[in-house]
Amino acid sequence: MIICLDTSGSMHGQPELIAKAITLYLSMQALKTKRVMYLINFSTNLTALKLQKKHSLDELIYFLSQSFHGGTDILPAISHAVEMLEDNQFRNADIVVISDFIMGRLPEELMNEIEHYKQQGNGFYAVAIGNLKFEHLNSGLFDHQWIYQSQTGTVTEVF
Repeated sequence: MIICLDTSGSMHGQPELIAKAITLYLSMQALKTKRVMYLINFSTNLTALKLQKKHSLDELIYFLSQSFHGGTDILPAISHAVEMLEDNQFRNADIVVISDFIMGRLPEELMNEIEHYKQQGNGFYAVAIGNLKFEHLNSGLFDHQWIYQSQTGTVTEVF
C-alpha cells in the first residue's frame, strides 16, 4: 500500500490528527502482517518513508510527527506514488490519499496513467477529512471514497 498524507495548512489541527491516526493504524496493520508500505507526507513539499519490518515504531512516529503547513500541491505526491508502482515491491500496491482535497485538478496525462494502473488492478482510494463538498471525489480518479465528517465523527462512503 502507498499512502499520500496531506499535512498542508488547511489540514492543521483536528483534520491532520485524524489523518495521521488513520495512517498510523494502516501502518501498524502492514507491520503486523509483514507487508511493505510506502508513506508520502505532502503539502507543497514531500517526504517519504518505505516502511518495512526493520523500521521501528519510533521511526514511524517520527515520520508522522512531520508537518508542512504550507499550501496544498497533490501533484508531486500522486506522481511519486504512481512512479512507485514501477518498483517490484509496490507493483500490486493500492494508493490511498488522505486529505481535505482543497486542491486543483490533476493533469490529463497523469489521469491517463492512473487509469492505466487501475486497469491493471491497482486501486486508488480517497479518505476525505472535513465538512466540505469534495469535487475530486466525483472526477473518476478514485475507486472508492470515504468522507470523515469531523463535526459529527461519522464516516460516509461515497458511491
